[in-house]
Amino acid sequence: MEREKKLAKNIVIFAIGSFSSKLLQFLLIPFYTRVLSNSEYGTIDILQNIATLLIPIISLTISEAVFRYAMDKNSNKKEVLSIGIIISIIGTVAILIISAIIFKITQYEYVLVLAFYIITNIIRTIISQFTRAINRVAMYTADNVLNVLITVLCNILFLTVLHLGINGYLMGYIVGNSVSIAFLFITIKIHKYISFKEIKKDTVKGMLRFSIPLIPNSICWWITNFTDRVMIIAFYGTAENGLYAVSHKIPTVVTIVVDVFFQAWQISANKEFDQKDISNFYSNIFKYLFAFVFVICATIMSFSQIITKIIVGQEFIESWKYMPTILLGTAFFSMAQYLGSVYTASKNTKMAFVTNITAAILNIFLNIVFLKYIGTIGAAVATAICYLFLWIYRMKNTKKIVNIQYDIPRIISTVLLLIINSVIVTTQITFWYIYTTIIILLIIAINRECIINLIKTTVTLIKEKTLIKKKV
Repeated sequence: MEREKKLAKNIVIFAIGSFSSKLLQFLLIPFYTRVLSNSEYGTIDILQNIATLLIPIISLTISEAVFRYAMDKNSNKKEVLSIGIIISIIGTVAILIISAIIFKITQYEYVLVLAFYIITNIIRTIISQFTRAINRVAMYTADNVLNVLITVLCNILFLTVLHLGINGYLMGYIVGNSVSIAFLFITIKIHKYISFKEIKKDTVKGMLRFSIPLIPNSICWWITNFTDRVMIIAFYGTAENGLYAVSHKIPTVVTIVVDVFFQAWQISANKEFDQKDISNFYSNIFKYLFAFVFVICATIMSFSQIITKIIVGQEFIESWKYMPTILLGTAFFSMAQYLGSVYTASKNTKMAFVTNITAAILNIFLNIVFLKYIGTIGAAVATAICYLFLWIYRMKNTKKIVNIQYDIPRIISTVLLLIINSVIVTTQITFWYIYTTIIILLIIAINRECIINLIKTTVTLIKEKTLIKKKV
């Protein structure tokens, strides 16, 4: 129970930062969908996806190694961070040279701003992950809030006052990341953790052996997400891609909640991995996460059209029809992501790549088929199937590392109900609102034991915190 308490405590701390910051971003969806056209939003989506592809390649995903190695009790924190900083400097020089050459040849107006977007993202991620690894969780959370606040304020200024369009949108992130880097340097005194003299070849090799397999792993995720966009543009144009991009914004609510959990879970998983009863720990947490995610996804799915009408601009209203299927994929991905933590905790990142590349290849094939025959929603269907496959593959594959116990009948029945719900809400058959209500109640009933235990645990922790505060 002590481990669950530590996990819950970290979840609360991360939630304060993530919910406040991500909620602000979520509330700005109406703003972005009103000041940017479908085509502009589609272009921004493409540029950010290009950055997502380049960041792990340029940085060698060293931030993941910085986090994992700094978590080890006997690690030299100065050495670990210094290695991360050196690799980020090399990457920065490389991308500045490459982007300058590309700009000179093409004169494409977004090349340089995209380069600085990538550079500031890499440096901030390394420092931020290190902050989390050395257990400065509160400062990590405060930084997240500050980062989003500055980014949002700059976006409002650049888009509505200075009318800088796509460049202004990206510049907002550059300023936000830069302020975040400065904040952590001052508050955490990052300079005290940097000492290039303490770097050893063996540590560099170990960290690179951990991080380099994550590069193709990240590329696989990029392929899975970006091929949707590329093929939609190829088949239907940038305006349709703008609708599809907006349809992902509301399911972000689920992603926010799950990300909060994973930020805390990574710490617990890495610290507790060598314990004898780690299988029970993983099994119990999986049950709670599964019940929570599927109930949330089913509920948001049922209200997707209403939420979209309230949140987005008139030009983006039709984006709601892709949401139920995207939420279905989000639920599957959350489960696959949880099992992916087994690879990180065991430092077996090669298997993370193998499972991801298989799923990515499947996604490309399904995109080609579904986009041609059922339209833009085919991209969402392909991604959902891809994530379901990835989840099932990892359920079997991770058994070799951690013997997680699954309640298969409960999982299958819940998954089938969520699939049926997505079809009903999307097609809006007669009396669909009655059917979707029944399905939500059935999902809750099937997972009632986990939900009740989750509520009881939460209430107990709140009471304990209250008593401690009263004694103090």
